[in-house]
Amino acid sequence: MRTKWFFALIGFFMLNLSTNVFGSQVKKWSIYVNEERAKDEAVKLAIADLRAAGFVFNLVDDKTRISAKSILVGSPERNKLVAKLAKSKNIELQKLDDPQGYQLITTRVNGNKILVVSGGSILGDVYGLYWIWDRFKVFGEIPEMNTVRTPKLKNRFTSGNSKAAMQNALRYSANWVWGGPSINQLVPWDNEPERSANAKNRNNLKELIDYAHKLHLKFFVYEDEFSYHPSLMQEFRAKATPSDPAFWDAVQAKYRRLLQVLPEIDGVRIRTGEATRVGGNFEALDVMHDGENCDWSLAKRYRTYVKKMYNVIVGEFDKIYYQRTWVTSAHEQHSMATVYKDIFTDDIPVKNLYLSPYLSTTDRYFHQPYNPTFNLTPHNMFVLLATLDYHGQAGVNICPTYPGSYFQGGLQTILAPKNSNLRGADFGVPGKTDWSTQAVTAYSIYRLAWDPDENVRGIARDYAAMVFGQQAAEPLADILMASAKAYKYGIYIEPAAHGDFRSLPHLRLTTFAAKGLPRLDNGKKHVDFLYNLYLRCKPWLEETILYLDYGLDVAEKMAAKFDSAKPLIANSDLAKKAGDSVNLTFQLIKTNNLYVKTFLSYFAYRENPIAEKKNNLEKLSIRLTESMREFSAAPGCVYRLDGMKQLLVNVDQVLQDLPLAEMKLRSAPDDIGVKKLIAEQQEKSAAVLRQYSNSAVKLLHWKARVDGRDLLKVKANNLEIEPLRFDPIAEMTYEIANPLPGEAVTVIPVNIKSRSFGPFVLEQPTSENDFTAVIYLSDFPRHGYSWWELELYYIEQSPEELGLAVPW
Repeated sequence: MRTKWFFALIGFFMLNLSTNVFGSQVKKWSIYVNEERAKDEAVKLAIADLRAAGFVFNLVDDKTRISAKSILVGSPERNKLVAKLAKSKNIELQKLDDPQGYQLITTRVNGNKILVVSGGSILGDVYGLYWIWDRFKVFGEIPEMNTVRTPKLKNRFTSGNSKAAMQNALRYSANWVWGGPSINQLVPWDNEPERSANAKNRNNLKELIDYAHKLHLKFFVYEDEFSYHPSLMQEFRAKATPSDPAFWDAVQAKYRRLLQVLPEIDGVRIRTGEATRVGGNFEALDVMHDGENCDWSLAKRYRTYVKKMYNVIVGEFDKIYYQRTWVTSAHEQHSMATVYKDIFTDDIPVKNLYLSPYLSTTDRYFHQPYNPTFNLTPHNMFVLLATLDYHGQAGVNICPTYPGSYFQGGLQTILAPKNSNLRGADFGVPGKTDWSTQAVTAYSIYRLAWDPDENVRGIARDYAAMVFGQQAAEPLADILMASAKAYKYGIYIEPAAHGDFRSLPHLRLTTFAAKGLPRLDNGKKHVDFLYNLYLRCKPWLEETILYLDYGLDVAEKMAAKFDSAKPLIANSDLAKKAGDSVNLTFQLIKTNNLYVKTFLSYFAYRENPIAEKKNNLEKLSIRLTESMREFSAAPGCVYRLDGMKQLLVNVDQVLQDLPLAEMKLRSAPDDIGVKKLIAEQQEKSAAVLRQYSNSAVKLLHWKARVDGRDLLKVKANNLEIEPLRFDPIAEMTYEIANPLPGEAVTVIPVNIKSRSFGPFVLEQPTSENDFTAVIYLSDFPRHGYSWWELELYYIEQSPEELGLAVPW
């Protein structure tokens, strides 16, 4: 009786007709679901999503007679009405061996249009409902459908860190999710505060795992390894090195204890390497490269690690072990077939072990071959399909990069062998369907995971229709199809895009970095970096420019195409955002074009300083300056142009006085000289602080994890971090003990903990910088984050009085 009231109540609230997202009036349907099946969380979510999309219907159980346009959900075993239709030969159902598959049949009963959704299981029913949801969002109505769909890739993996994230995962037909706190925050460590905090984390996580299972999702926990609480090493009297047998006892104990207290999880998702990130009281060891007195080869380290993990995760607990093989190099197991085969021999078991590299050779770049490690061994593999946008990042409003053609070619390549070892895809799912790389990438993967041979332009058109409506779908699909060409040829420097880990060396996300420390080396490091690119392009200068201009031409045509499509977009705010994105893409590619042409011209003039080359360089520098100004002023621009600015400084020097400019570069310090300058200044500062210890005023205590290069700026009682290169500072805590005076004082850093050469003063507070102390932090060239801790003091005398005037 309670269930009938539920159906009646849902039907009451859906009686009124409403206008769907396409602005057309939708005639009411009825959806017939078995009462028990209607209680399933995944079924309820799919039905709720249909309603939220504007599809108007009554929800009815399968005991009610058909009296309107209807969707019948379930196989004959799960829906009485479907059983009747099958028995009366109104429909012909196929036997589905795949529980994820479904059959859609359109028929008519008593003049009423009937759409049958018959899945291989209740999950197949859900996927069928979501395909109807997809078609409704594309067309604004339910089209005629007669098809059988089964996914080519049976497992689809994404993040599920919340109920909302898991709902999004189901919408994109993901059936594996990873989420929750990291494994270090779940293991029952025998120390406080971790023991109590982790017990609470586990209780919270169990609720999330339960919800995942209700949505028919497998749930995984994750960690970058190897990381540990120091107490673990103490307990096993182990050294943090692979050559110590006690170390492996500690590794296995960590996972054994995890799985003992969290038997609900379905598996663990692991990545190992030099980029292991830890916080709090935890420490990390790069098992594959570090370890005191350990001369083990990479193959021995990796193979031992996988076997030890496997023996616990699969051998003892029969869970799934998912191992990402990525590493930040182009010569190890992720990118080299020979290295991979040396590791994953017959000695590594196959059952419940899944290995996952990127689709590309190293990372999410263009100009890279497909990863060569697929289909080399019988081990099950997932392909990691990531956004191809190292020329931007999430939240930056440039035109989306549509990866459909690249992904399709890769999937077809991997699946071509008869006994392909590809079992699934790993990808990110966004929180909404919008005009972004993240969203269009996820949608293309959703479609291609089911059918790798599907028309990729059709996928682009469907996506454009969902975002912009049917009228604008065709021209916006053209723009999406062109986007990869614009970025691949308009941003990348083709002759310099091959052979290294990074195919895009001069741009990372939204930063055109200036290499080295230009304040100290007059741009020498940056000039040397650009010179290396120049030499790689020099045999192919004409072709280099040809590719760049082709990319720019594509971007210009994209902008023109959007101008003609803009009147077809009903939502003016959406039209403006999309227009701004296409314009920002054009400005980015145009500015990059001029940056490359300018540094090529710079070196050509230095090699052959004739008037013609000087004039060409001068004209290009003027055009680059103007393009940088327009680009920076464009709506939504967050790009840093440090590398371009430094190039223009060096260009101006050679245009003003070439012999003097050459002399300055020759005499500028190299890396060793820069470190020596910094060390000398640090020594002088430490000596002055000792001398004035009684009068020095403590300004700041600061602690954080640093990945690359950043500026720490202090003004009065305010602190600001300006990121320069690589990932932003994390887990920052600080206390300003006293405000920095608004006058010329001398600031001295005290290094408590750091890597590289430690903190140093780049700028002392002066009237020119509004009395701001600028401290340079550099964790480069080490990979990954490390903990930094420092204090700042100030002395009331000026740097000149103390002999600490900044020499740069």
